Amino acid sequence: MNAATRTLRALAGRTMLAALAALAWLLVGCAATVQTPTQATNPPRLAAPAVATTQLGLLVTGTPAMRAAAGWPAFRSEWRTAFKAATTTAGLRMAYFETAPSENLPGTVLVRITVNDYRHVSTGMRWAFGAFTGNAYVDVDVEFIELPSKRSLGTRRYSTASSAWEGVFSAMTDKQLAALAAAMVHELRAP
Repeated sequence: MNAATRTLRALAGRTMLAALAALAWLLVGCAATVQTPTQATNPPRLAAPAVATTQLGLLVTGTPAMRAAAGWPAFRSEWRTAFKAATTTAGLRMAYFETAPSENLPGTVLVRITVNDYRHVSTGMRWAFGAFTGNAYVDVDVEFIELPSKRSLGTRRYSTASSAWEGVFSAMTDKQLAALAAAMVHELRAP
């Protein structure tokens, strides 16, 4: 093999590695960015629970218009999935509630999410229809409630949105909810 052939093979190998790296980066997609309108004002920390938190309870509610939306059950199911992953990562148990819990649950903080607005866009829809599917977004108010005392530890507003400029790689609803759940768990666990 002559020097020119070796050079061409080496160049082809490097080009292939660069192309694979670029493809991997694109397939990962853009991460969801969580916005909290109160970030600039440095909101007070959440109050510390009286008992060490071992479990997070999740209650997802919404305005009547949100609850009447055709995709509401699937959207709530995605919240459960996102919170299960976030609590597992944090070493906590998770409980899901359809209504406010009435049982005595020491060591539990209820995360009551009120959905103000959302637009559910699945990754499959984005891949199939591209930017024509529109932007996914979520806007919620959250109250952290210590159980069984029902003492409010604090409230927050969270939102996230995708952008048509990110194309098929923008963060769809599942990634947005995962980012929101992680942010909520992190804020509750912050020292």
